[in-house]
Amino acid sequence: MKHGNGGWIALGVVLLGISVASWVIRPAPRVTTPPATPAAAPPPPAEPRRSDADLLRVVRHVGQLPDGENATYFWRSEREAVLLRPAPKAPAHFRLTVLNTQSGKEQPLRSFNEAFGGLLRGHRTQVTVAGRPGAELTYEAPVAALSPEGRSLLWFGGRLFWHAATLEGEATGRWRQPSPLRNQAVWLRDGQRWAEVETDLREGLFYLRRVHLHDLRSPQADRTVETPALEDGFALGFTPEEKLLVRHGSAAEARETPEVEAVSLTQVDLSDEQGQLDRYPLRLPDPSRVVECALSPAGDRLAWILEPRAPSAGPPPRFELWTSGLRGETMVQVGSTSGKKGEPAGASWTDESHGPRDLRWLPGGKQVSFRLRDDLYLAPAE
Repeated sequence: MKHGNGGWIALGVVLLGISVASWVIRPAPRVTTPPATPAAAPPPPAEPRRSDADLLRVVRHVGQLPDGENATYFWRSEREAVLLRPAPKAPAHFRLTVLNTQSGKEQPLRSFNEAFGGLLRGHRTQVTVAGRPGAELTYEAPVAALSPEGRSLLWFGGRLFWHAATLEGEATGRWRQPSPLRNQAVWLRDGQRWAEVETDLREGLFYLRRVHLHDLRSPQADRTVETPALEDGFALGFTPEEKLLVRHGSAAEARETPEVEAVSLTQVDLSDEQGQLDRYPLRLPDPSRVVECALSPAGDRLAWILEPRAPSAGPPPRFELWTSGLRGETMVQVGSTSGKKGEPAGASWTDESHGPRDLRWLPGGKQVSFRLRDDLYLAPAE
């Protein structure tokens, strides 16, 4: 019996189908994999190393900043502080001076002030003073940051523009701010790149919404990184891995008793356009109000001014100075104080003006500084 080509083809397709089917239903060889070793839990932080030292006995007085909240300062070197203070007879504008902490002499940066004094505008605000009717007009120092090597100042000059210039008076950059809110500026450690942290106001809280990365050497290299909503955050600086470290406030800090047992921190990875987040708690030595927190120049340590919870009856609360690692390890107390000597009994110690503030690290990472009323002090941080 002869078969046409169509018959042989049909028979071949049937046999091929049977072969394929048997291959498909053949059970795969069983492969066993060893169980994954669970990741070791991080060791608990060591107990904080406490000190009963009087902070005002371990510090060194290096100068004065009598302009109160309207002045700010940065460290140019271990011996020189750059002061940003109101111009004489023109409180709406600010000027730069250099304070030599060895000699106590203060000199204006004339070239910088002549070139950019008109762009160093203060932030206009109104404050109410107890016992005085109405509100008083004042000007806060503009948002500014000194580069890590102490060479260039970056500041917000108003009218939605950021400016950068060397302290010798040479302009190095100008950028338009994308929003009218008061954004934050943080230098990277190379002194050439900086991050503009854009904020948004929602229901009374500031959210970090995105980060704009700028480069003084190459403006076309600017890029933007979107961040998930980071509520009530303040950018402290960059870690050694160039992750942006953010400290968060809390609902407790807005209450009349703002002590917290732990602080929430987030490290934001800016290596791609969608910032990856590593959020974690850092436990404090005692329930405290966090007055200030500052990141070291190397990006690997934190300094804290804390106000521990005071007993219901007894002496007024004290302010404590601590240092720690980024996750709370090696928590060391430098000392504590109840404020400047000679304060009247019964003073309102919950007012930050009575305690240390304006916490800064010196460039070498071995000392920190703070203001106490109108005085500037240095404290060991090792």
